[in-house]
Amino acid sequence: MNSKFWQEEYLLAKSARITYRREWVNFIHKYRKRAWFVSECLAEKSLANYQDKLSDLKACGSITLLKGPHNVLVDTGNPWDKDLILDGLQSMNLDTGDIHYVVCTNGHSDKIGNLNLFTKALQIVSGDVCSRDCYYLHAFRQKNELTPEKIEYVVCTHGHSDHVGNLNLFPHSIHIVSFDICVGDQYSSHGFAQGIPYEIDDYVEVIPTPGHTGSDVSVLVRNTDIGGTVAITGDLFECFEDLENPSLWQDNSEKPETQEQSRIDVLKMADYIVPWAWKNV
Repeated sequence: MNSKFWQEEYLLAKSARITYRREWVNFIHKYRKRAWFVSECLAEKSLANYQDKLSDLKACGSITLLKGPHNVLVDTGNPWDKDLILDGLQSMNLDTGDIHYVVCTNGHSDKIGNLNLFTKALQIVSGDVCSRDCYYLHAFRQKNELTPEKIEYVVCTHGHSDHVGNLNLFPHSIHIVSFDICVGDQYSSHGFAQGIPYEIDDYVEVIPTPGHTGSDVSVLVRNTDIGGTVAITGDLFECFEDLENPSLWQDNSEKPETQEQSRIDVLKMADYIVPWAWKNV
């Protein structure tokens, strides 16, 4: 490995993280000015910790209170989190009757386990809105509803099964898989191997980033709402931790030196990176 390349990459990554932290602080200040106080996590627990057996999955998500003009509880945890919730509310001089809205992000047991504590609140569970036994219609699914037929492009950063497993859902889309481009059984050639990007529109382009395999691609999105350029990179970056622990990506790389250069190139172009996984688990 060329240590100079890695040192340059690390310094760029460190700079990117400082930028991220600064943007996050700015976001928090902006959020406060828009009337909400700081959200307080009643429970921060591991979202998914695999046990010795693959059949055993420990799923314990966060329970978050938003304090403001209306007190909003987001997710109510598992049924055995009751005391945790009550103690957390009491520590903030609140009780269950002070919660105006309860939002459960889905209907799984680790999200709805304590809904019965909040009988006075308006409850939003997935797409349902109710107050006691009265249900209300809301067009969650009608605004900008997407179906597979409406997807114009599907980009798979490489051809491994965890990236191409649902391509069959999009038979009418333009498929870009590694360096291949096709619609149905019609294939077209493009100069990815010569380093030529494929432009989808004025803001989105697919760029060659080989290394994990010999023909990986990444997607660059410019002028985003969050400011700057976002790179969606697949396994080019395995997770946030691989910036300081290179073995996390090197051990799975077909061409480590090529991947190292691709990583450096993307770090120079992107303000934000979406890796294969947010966290090494």
